[in-house]
Amino acid sequence: MRLALNLILSLGMLALCTWLVWPDATARLELHKVFAAIQWAHFAVYLAGWLGLQIIVHLCRSLRWNELLAPLGVRVPAGPLLAISSVGFMAILALPVRLGEFVRPGLLAKGGYSTAAAALGTVAVERIVDGLIISLLVFGAFFAHRGPDSPGWMMATAYGALALFT
Repeated sequence: MRLALNLILSLGMLALCTWLVWPDATARLELHKVFAAIQWAHFAVYLAGWLGLQIIVHLCRSLRWNELLAPLGVRVPAGPLLAISSVGFMAILALPVRLGEFVRPGLLAKGGYSTAAAALGTVAVERIVDGLIISLLVFGAFFAHRGPDSPGWMMATAYGALALFT
């Protein structure tokens, strides 16, 4: 039931976004041009590039977490670190309201590397650092694309997010 509800909501959001992109009937009638353009795309190349980037991002996030654990006197070997990080990041995506954030500290404690409470502190620091970096990127993008026709909320939102995470 939960999966069906999630699929219905996802398809509803897809329909809304599609309608927002192509609000008039003439644009929807030219959808065949979009499908013709997609036929020429080389998905395998883009998919391989995306997968490669995802592997690099996962490795970097895992190694960064290991560095955050270092002040606690914890050094997790590469194999278990990647396994714990993989399961933890999958749980973050699979569980609601980011409850998966508790999985990595729990697995670290189960493996005997650290206490769950100490590792949870490193996860909190990691979330703050991620938020700060994303806020900086959003601020930079908004700052670069501001102009006289920009909405008034744009820079206020960027400043607010940056202030919150700083």
